[in-house]
Amino acid sequence: MLVGLFLAIVTSASPDWQLVVNGDVQVYTRPKANCAEEVRGDMVMRVSAAEVRAVLLDEEYARRAPYMAEFRAIAHPTPNTWVHYTRLALPIVDDRDYFIEITLESDLAPDGSGEYRSSWKPWGLDRPARRGVVRMVHNEGYWRVRSTPDGAHAEVEYDLALDPGGLIPAWIAEAGNKRILPDVMRGIEAEALRRRSLAK
Repeated sequence: MLVGLFLAIVTSASPDWQLVVNGDVQVYTRPKANCAEEVRGDMVMRVSAAEVRAVLLDEEYARRAPYMAEFRAIAHPTPNTWVHYTRLALPIVDDRDYFIEITLESDLAPDGSGEYRSSWKPWGLDRPARRGVVRMVHNEGYWRVRSTPDGAHAEVEYDLALDPGGLIPAWIAEAGNKRILPDVMRGIEAEALRRRSLAK
């Protein structure tokens, strides 16, 4: 969610998912209305679904994300809904910011089974734009986390569709599809492994 503007630039002629990176993280893209492109990353992580969930819900971890200039929790209108503000300081291009409303759609059972899924959509589109910052008004996606049958690993899916606004150099799109999204997912796995080692 936090480096999303890198991940949705390159257009594709096919309406179906196209595999663009095939490694420990698989990255797919497809066209989508009202945004540059929809991007999805799939990864089987070497940690449990509960450990992944804990990282995704940690606001302090989000504040340490690459290019993060500002991250604030704005509101918590219901037990399963949150509103966040994010501003990204990016190389070469102007800063980008956005408000999103995040909804917890399903959660893991106490034993770690089931599915954690949170999705987000734009919020606060009537809020005034900040000087020198490009407001991203199309931004939606989800995280889905499920346990493998043996419970030892997590199947993680990250989907994002947005319009970054303004002018984005082509090399940023290239870096996004091939490096940034996999790095985000590997970073979550690494953080979960780090926390596991500290708990021993």
